[in-house]
Amino acid sequence: MNLRVTASTRRHIRESAREALRLWQAWLATFALLALVWWVAPQQIPLIAYKCAFIGTGGLGGYWLDRWTFPAIRAEIGDVERRHAMYRRAGLMIGGMLAAGLGA
Repeated sequence: MNLRVTASTRRHIRESAREALRLWQAWLATFALLALVWWVAPQQIPLIAYKCAFIGTGGLGGYWLDRWTFPAIRAEIGDVERRHAMYRRAGLMIGGMLAAGLGA
């Protein structure tokens, strides 16, 4: 088995590490607020987990609704069409998340 590390592999590892660390402030704020809720009202932690899972499921439903509704539009299309497809998918995901968050 060849385990040689090439320059492109090193570049990919660096980019992946940068991508993982680029939202560290958001993660820090999230955990700080979660710790505050745990300190003030620890009985609310299961409700927060439930709501986060519910909203995430709504976003996933919007994603799959886009995939099923528009199966031919994928990443191999042109730049303008791809951008419109990404906006459409984001809109459907936001709609699913709002519907789940509002209890529809």
